[in-house]
Amino acid sequence: MPAADRDRWDARYRSGIPEQRPCATLTEHRHLLPAHGRALDLACGLGANARVLAAAGLDTEGWDVSPVAIERLARLAAAEGLAVRGCVRDALAAPPAPESFDVIVVAYFFERALLPALAVALRPGGLLFYETFTRRSAHGPSNPDWKLD
Repeated sequence: MPAADRDRWDARYRSGIPEQRPCATLTEHRHLLPAHGRALDLACGLGANARVLAAAGLDTEGWDVSPVAIERLARLAAAEGLAVRGCVRDALAAPPAPESFDVIVVAYFFERALLPALAVALRPGGLLFYETFTRRSAHGPSNPDWKLD
């Protein structure tokens, strides 16, 4: 990811963006989560999904390109008594390793080139929770490449 994009996200998180809610796809299907295993909240922002995964007892990581977001995630998780390992990481440049996670959650980050890597990053029987914008969405990114048909 270009440094300008990273700087834009840092500025957004520095400006006091409010705490985010977990995505509906995860909360509505939380009953499907395994009792244990490794989980990843990819492009986690403030880690609302990561905190749900950690509260469910999963060994959880949150990845984001913004160091500011990861710092805020660490404070939020600590305040809730949750163990979430935050990692400043560009998933496009360094996607998850094959068969490294039991659960992956991605909310409102859509990059078609990353989809094959996510599929192979799941362990057998793993779960992918994906929520993003569609071209019919009234909100979200203006670039149609970042929306589903």
